Amino acid sequence: MGVRLFEEIEMNIKTMTRPDDKQHKYIFIGLPDQAIPTSARVVFFELQVRGYIPVIACAERNVALRKNLSTVREFVENDVLIHISGSSIIGNLHNGKRKWALRLLRQGLIHFVEIGNCKYGGLRVQEQRVDNYLVRKLPCDTVKQLRANAACLASGEEFHSISY
Repeated sequence: MGVRLFEEIEMNIKTMTRPDDKQHKYIFIGLPDQAIPTSARVVFFELQVRGYIPVIACAERNVALRKNLSTVREFVENDVLIHISGSSIIGNLHNGKRKWALRLLRQGLIHFVEIGNCKYGGLRVQEQRVDNYLVRKLPCDTVKQLRANAACLASGEEFHSISY
């Protein structure tokens, strides 16, 4: 399941048909690093009308999202899911991104943490580091829910919201 650039989706949305099976209903969208496109809300809605579930991929990379928590909340309230990379959790990226990600995790605004795609070191070591960090920093129920969400994503099943 790859990440599709926002611009590509925006250009092709009118020709997109309903997903043919549950595996393809999640659509990972990479926003530009510096801004949120003005058409994002409309594009996300159009995707939902067509039966897709939009997921903002690697949300920690978008400066505008990091600066405006209310925008993240608005997206989540409108059924747009939020994904972050495991590298942002264990600090392989900018420390500010880690703090931002942890803050959103604690508020239930992140639905998926990518563990299997950490770029640094051995995969198993990275998976364990991310999982250990989450276990230390978050309530047990939240960590369980993040794990369950990852399993749902892999199987194409509906995700579970994280509530506090």
